[in-house]
Amino acid sequence: MNHGSTAILAHMRQGREYSVTYLARLLGQPASMTRRLLAELVKEGLVQTTTQTSWSTVYILTPGDADTGEQASAEAEAPPVTIATSPMKQRLGGAELKGYEASLSRHRSLAMLGRGGR
Repeated sequence: MNHGSTAILAHMRQGREYSVTYLARLLGQPASMTRRLLAELVKEGLVQTTTQTSWSTVYILTPGDADTGEQASAEAEAPPVTIATSPMKQRLGGAELKGYEASLSRHRSLAMLGRGGR
């Protein structure tokens, strides 16, 4: 198995169907090269063809492939996705806000008045 085949397997996920053109665009290589690499993977039994028409072939990972188990465990160990937010600052000691902070405070107070005591 060469580097191109490894790259294809790294992008494929169990249960999804992939066309040659999609994988070629994803990897940034010609469709003819991707087609040859997929043919090698089919011969090795790592990838299967599922739908063939006169103009299209669809590929899936072979069920029970050892590489997909490693990929799934690597995905399970990945840290959770978080969203970065600005830190919350509190006003201590009743100091008067100035500038932009004062504008935000007035806006927040007006919004709270509109809520009607909920």
